[in-house]
Amino acid sequence: MRFLLTLIFISIIAAGIVLAQGEQVSAAGEPEMLISREGEFLMAPNWSPDGTMIAFTHSRYSGLYVYNIENGEIEQISGEESAGFGFSWSEDSRSILARVTTYEGIRRLTAIKIFDIAEKQEEIVLDYRTGVSGIPQWTESGEAVVLYSRGQTQLMERSGDPQDRMEMQTEPSHIQPGITPARDIELLDPFPGEQYLNAVTSPDKQRIVFEVMGGDMYVVNTDGTGLTNLGRGDRPQWSPGGEYIVYMITEDDGHNYTESDIYAIRTDGTGQIRLTDSPSHLFMNPSWSPDGSRIVFNDMNDGKIYVLEVSR
Repeated sequence: MRFLLTLIFISIIAAGIVLAQGEQVSAAGEPEMLISREGEFLMAPNWSPDGTMIAFTHSRYSGLYVYNIENGEIEQISGEESAGFGFSWSEDSRSILARVTTYEGIRRLTAIKIFDIAEKQEEIVLDYRTGVSGIPQWTESGEAVVLYSRGQTQLMERSGDPQDRMEMQTEPSHIQPGITPARDIELLDPFPGEQYLNAVTSPDKQRIVFEVMGGDMYVVNTDGTGLTNLGRGDRPQWSPGGEYIVYMITEDDGHNYTESDIYAIRTDGTGQIRLTDSPSHLFMNPSWSPDGSRIVFNDMNDGKIYVLEVSR
């Protein structure tokens, strides 16, 4: 199953602080514990685009929570299974898009939901059913959701009857006019036969970083050009200005993780730097703050979420 699905947008969204060419990011101190809950294991933190909140999940990606940076309060958004796997913020930081699961006997049912943080409401954009395997993604406008699953692409509008807001195509090159005018969907396949993981579009929507299962991380332009090998790493995320990728490198003994630290590298594959070096921790799942000043991640040893100040 390939998750390397990219939306080619007409407009380019300006984002954050742009790192000047040649500047080097570095850790400005040691990681500090930011979020913890007694008796609970927290993981996969993700900064909201406006920088005011951090969403995260529990062990096994169960449930979805939001931490308010200003007052330190934590609000549960969903208690459903798998809600924390592959979730994403809307550009306006009002909503979170997530794939959730439930069971009827041995049957696994999956739905796609949008959780409105401000209104404390949820909207089902794809009702519970079997056979849903992809990770949903926002379109540029935030008015629709795209899901690439089992060789088919679904476009789900956020209004109207659920059966009316889906258009499904097999191996599509374009969404039909009248569904979302002037928006193309391209499927990139730079390594035919390989499986792609954790694909993330750059802040300016012009590049994608992704992993090849069992291989390295890569950056590629959305038109398929400029393929660049970034070397070994997992769970890549963009810096706000799009010059750096933050990611983790892990070691294991075949059963358990034995080491994990956070690294950053320029998108041309140069300037790799190790941001954490903590043998007693297993730091994973980094997410860069929108202002570029901090990186948040979780520790798979103690189940807490940490933040690291970075400088240039």
